Amino acid sequence: MSKRPSWCGSYWMPELVRKMASRRFNSACRLHDIHYLQKKLSRDEADKVFLHNMLRQSTHIGDRARAWIYYGAVRAGGWLSWRR
Repeated sequence: MSKRPSWCGSYWMPELVRKMASRRFNSACRLHDIHYLQKKLSRDEADKVFLHNMLRQSTHIGDRARAWIYYGAVRAGGWLSWRR
């Protein structure tokens, strides 16, 4: 059985950190990466869709808090990946 990739976190982060970050929101992170690659949405729109998807996947307050932290992280540093 093949290993499922971890989509959350920057390419430069250690794999262990990416795995931990991907536990709840892996599919939202993957879709966010696709939006960044395709650039069919603006960066702001892609990030808002990312937040929306994470909040929909949230099952408790801790998930919701983590979703807002991840959203803040992509708003603050996502421009680096957007330009790549």
